[in-house]
Amino acid sequence: DYAGGIDDLRRAAALDPEESSRLDRLVDDFLARYAAAPVRDTAPYPGVLDVLDALAPRPLAVCTNKGRRVAELVLDALEIAPRIRVLVAEDDLPVRKPDPRPLLFAAERLGVPPQRVLVVGDGLQDLAAARAAGMPSCAVLQCYTRREVLLAADPDLVLETIDLLPDAVRRAGEL
Repeated sequence: DYAGGIDDLRRAAALDPEESSRLDRLVDDFLARYAAAPVRDTAPYPGVLDVLDALAPRPLAVCTNKGRRVAELVLDALEIAPRIRVLVAEDDLPVRKPDPRPLLFAAERLGVPPQRVLVVGDGLQDLAAARAAGMPSCAVLQCYTRREVLLAADPDLVLETIDLLPDAVRRAGEL
């Protein structure tokens, strides 16, 4: 279930709309290969570890639509796991983003009221979930989602790159 991106996948695979069964097979194949080696071609955005360290006085969480096993492997390999307090993965709840419940669950586990949680995301599912949860949102434009799509979602904060986050949070009086 690639929320909001099935047309992008179809175009990337050069498939006609009526070839949905072939697209399903391609997605299933990709997911199986990714689950077998989730870190092979995965890297954090430049500067993300410094960002997490700069935000360290705050309780941090990752809320992902990846399964817990894959998410833990990726977060460990990228040295993110020791920098966060909470991980909410796809299989922790019966729903996934853009449903707000994973974000609300993360806020509860962090002990932070939802309106005090800044959701930093690089996809529409992040921004939609934040809005539905009553949480402020920050779109990071250095991602796979086209900038015009993210901007059309009307996030509360927009950053070109993730390394700008600590200064933006400080300016907002959040640190």
